[in-house]
Amino acid sequence: MTEHEIFEEIIESSRLCYDRGLVTALGGNVSVKYDDKIYITATNVALNRVTPDNIVICDLDGNPLPDCKCKLKPSKEIITHVQMYRLRPQAKSVVHVHPPYIVAFTLKNQPIPMVTGTARAKVKEIPVIKFATSSSPALLKYMEETIVPAAEDIHTFAMAEHGSIAWDESAYLAFCDTEVAEDTARIAYLAGYLN
Repeated sequence: MTEHEIFEEIIESSRLCYDRGLVTALGGNVSVKYDDKIYITATNVALNRVTPDNIVICDLDGNPLPDCKCKLKPSKEIITHVQMYRLRPQAKSVVHVHPPYIVAFTLKNQPIPMVTGTARAKVKEIPVIKFATSSSPALLKYMEETIVPAAEDIHTFAMAEHGSIAWDESAYLAFCDTEVAEDTARIAYLAGYLN
């Protein structure tokens, strides 16, 4: 995979997340891990405005590389992405957004029911990571407590009072995981499952 292809994958998936209402304003972030680098959207860049000029290249600890052409800071969620890559070494991409229906279920402390055949087959469940401040040690701990025991085929996790985080083999697939999970929550809401 070339750097150009990585940038294009991040740009396409970022715009899809924004266009599908999975995130608004300057929220959300998308990353791709390739070799020993993490490519991530810069902080304070709307996902519908991502370009090669605002994608930051970091090492596997989330530190921007000195030869990175982008001089912006990586997303403030970079440590959350790093943690996901550590907990799911097979992950090649991470998408973090703020899907409203998933968040609504977390605000009510209710699990999202798998109400459709697609949800049961593809999503299986959406475990919830307890709330903590973004990229804080507490959040990294809660991520570990939730992600490690989850089945390997669980790709999307809710983040209480915040959003969701998904991993997969590409940014597009992580976007798809997120969209199907949010669609599941939306259908459950419309069917009256949220009290």
